[in-house]
Amino acid sequence: MRALVGNGLMVVEQRLATLDEVELRLIVGIVAAAILAICPNYVALVLGWGGLIRYAPRAIGGSQELDQLRAACAAAQAAATEAGTALDDACERIVELERNLAAARAAVRPAQTSNLLYHCVGLHEGSPTFLIEAARRAFRARLHPDRHPPRHHAEAHRRFVQAEQAFAVIFAKRGIKG
Repeated sequence: MRALVGNGLMVVEQRLATLDEVELRLIVGIVAAAILAICPNYVALVLGWGGLIRYAPRAIGGSQELDQLRAACAAAQAAATEAGTALDDACERIVELERNLAAARAAVRPAQTSNLLYHCVGLHEGSPTFLIEAARRAFRARLHPDRHPPRHHAEAHRRFVQAEQAFAVIFAKRGIKG
């Protein structure tokens, strides 16, 4: 008899799991009213206590789980809103940087250097000071005669002196110490 009742409860639980909350409350109310109307008081009392013992922990746990899920959902929505705002800000910054890059490219292209002095060392007249200094160090390291084999020593020395003279004039024009 217990096995039959247990199996019956399991089938009912599986069926009730597919229903939403409103339908479930309606069915439970109808069943409770039918039990109270049909059965004697002591049977209804035993069934009521049995149901309370069996389903109360599930109801309490389900309520707590629902509260946790709602809190997690609210936190996720807040995080999504914050991420969306950060993404919008990043997109605006990207557009601004692309605009600045396009303006810089437009400023450099038409004004290709006409000054042969800068051109011979691969620089632009509008190059910043730190770039000119770095270019001079790179030319010194690359063109120094001691870094070349003896058969190319004379050519390396000529190119080294030419680059040093160009940089000396550039440094003098700009007032760079070096």
